[in-house]
Amino acid sequence: MISTSSIMKDELEESIEDIVRILKGLANEKRFRILILLLNGQKSFNFLLKEVELQKTALSNHIKHLQQAKLIDKPEYNRYEITPDGREYLRAFNNTWNNSYLFQRKKLQKAQSKGMSEIFLDNFLNR
Repeated sequence: MISTSSIMKDELEESIEDIVRILKGLANEKRFRILILLLNGQKSFNFLLKEVELQKTALSNHIKHLQQAKLIDKPEYNRYEITPDGREYLRAFNNTWNNSYLFQRKKLQKAQSKGMSEIFLDNFLNR
């Protein structure tokens, strides 16, 4: 019987070049931000330029990386949209992040910090 890990290993090794190209497309804060902006629909180059706060050539380079990774399309002149795969990768990252140990720990620390702040303020104000 073939294990699930063995199947996953084979599938990942078979697709390693494509997967790495996608990961490189996502492994930049500005490119990731562009994808997030495109979640709400098509955006113009000028809109992205303003929102991502880049020079024209830098934005063009980031867009090129995203297009090569098949994460965004250019359906018409000066307009960009996220591809179904791009949307699915963001959904998968979001779900994985929300279920991750690191996120849960940060969430707990934030709640504890907030709770401690409230207790501190209560004690301070009720003196």
